[in-house]
Amino acid sequence: MGLCAAAAVPLGSYLLATTNPHALRIGISIFVLLSVGALASGWRYRGTPSIAVTVVVGLVAGTLGGAIGMSGPPVVLFWLGGQADAGQARTNTLAFFGISALATMTMYVVNGLLTWRVIGLAVILMPIYGLGLYLGSRAFRLLPERAFRIVAFSLIGAISVATLVAALV
Repeated sequence: MGLCAAAAVPLGSYLLATTNPHALRIGISIFVLLSVGALASGWRYRGTPSIAVTVVVGLVAGTLGGAIGMSGPPVVLFWLGGQADAGQARTNTLAFFGISALATMTMYVVNGLLTWRVIGLAVILMPIYGLGLYLGSRAFRLLPERAFRIVAFSLIGAISVATLVAALV
């Protein structure tokens, strides 16, 4: 999945450079909200993920990562919607993020999309991101799996709503 995402990042960064960013934010927000709604309703992928499904999720995630710097939703929803337990879903997702982030940053540099403004925002947000990772890691050990899924779906939904509102304002 990570290799497929890395292969699709150039397409996403091309879209970022050539498409209206508000349209991208609106589209991904609606997609994620619909996905979270389906999963929160109790829908689960009942089969063993095929290579084709894994490839498609990787390609979609890579394209989104390149386009809006947010490759996580399809991957998180893929793992949380499947049969993997919370620990496996978390481990696989974190491994994917490492591969995806490297590919995305590389393409942003190649395409001149990594500006000083973006770097400044990243530096400002890094401590908040780090705190979120730390708190999430601590809470993960304390919460039962059902609570983990509720928290994850709630956070993904809240981020999607905030992104949608920001794009519409």
